[in-house]
Amino acid sequence: MCLLPFGNPALFLHKLTYNYTNTKYRKVKFCYKIVTTNKMLHELIEQYCFEDCINIEKISFVDPQLDAVFVGDTIYHSRELTGYDLNPVLMHEKVHAETCPHNLFRCDRVTRAHFEKIAQDKTIERLFPLDSIIELYEHGARTIEDFSDALEIGPKFIYESVLRYKEKYGESK
Repeated sequence: MCLLPFGNPALFLHKLTYNYTNTKYRKVKFCYKIVTTNKMLHELIEQYCFEDCINIEKISFVDPQLDAVFVGDTIYHSRELTGYDLNPVLMHEKVHAETCPHNLFRCDRVTRAHFEKIAQDKTIERLFPLDSIIELYEHGARTIEDFSDALEIGPKFIYESVLRYKEKYGESK
């Protein structure tokens, strides 16, 4: 069972590393393999959407800047999005479904920015929580690629998440 996106990753990773290996390099790689092969994050997000009666459709957008939109009960995402880059986009739109009572296309700029920030913060909290960052670091993850492989989210989203955490909590000294 994959617990990283919605469960307690610290307990899960600790159990795996304690029971199976001693070397740091193998520890990280082995944990990543166990976490990602059992149930992929994309499948969890699809299940999460299905439980809330939200459909997911691939389409081609005219505007290349647009990655996805939530309309009615469907998340429409760009055909160009694949792999780890798709997961944060789907979760972001799912969070819009949960938190946004307005049609953002018809809202003023300030309201749209407010709800986008709420969705972005909740997406970061769900897909790149501080507990996971700390736990993965303690188990040898040092590069964006290590975190990306472990959590099944794209490097661009990780970079944006770190910048958001820095903005929210400040820099360490």
